[in-house]
Amino acid sequence: MSSTITDFFAKTLNAPLRSSQWSWGAENHEAVFLRCWQHEKVKLDGNKWGLHVDGYEGYVGVTDNNGLNERRKHIASIRAGKPAYVVMCLGDPTAAPGADKIRKYNDRELFVGGEVRTLSDGRVVLEITSKRSVSRGSVRG
Repeated sequence: MSSTITDFFAKTLNAPLRSSQWSWGAENHEAVFLRCWQHEKVKLDGNKWGLHVDGYEGYVGVTDNNGLNERRKHIASIRAGKPAYVVMCLGDPTAAPGADKIRKYNDRELFVGGEVRTLSDGRVVLEITSKRSVSRGSVRG
C-alpha cells in the first residue's frame, strides 16, 4: 500500500487531492477518481451494484461543505462523460459517529464507474461495471 491515500492519488493516479483533509476525490484531464466507503455499496437491479456518492441524509441543501461541493463537481464531470474510477476505502470502526476515518484502502485495483443514477429515495449512486488493476501512473484493464 502507498504510504497515504493522498500519496496514492498524487503519485499513482496522477490526480492530486485538492485537500488531504476534506477532498472526497480528485480529477485530472483523463478521469475522475472518487474515494468511496465499502459499506456504502448499494444493490441495483439484477446483478448490478453501485456506490452511494451523493444525496446523503443530513447533507440535503448543504452548500458550505468543501468536500461535498467538490464531489458534486466530480459527479457533474462523470455525467458529462468523463471516465470514473473508485478507490474503495474501509472505515475505522473506532472513529466517532460522523467522523469517518480511513482504516485502509485498496491500492491494487480500482472499480470502474458507469452510469450515475438518482434513486427514488434521493441517494445518488455510481453504478460499478468492472474492476481494473493499478500500476504506477496507469490503470490497466
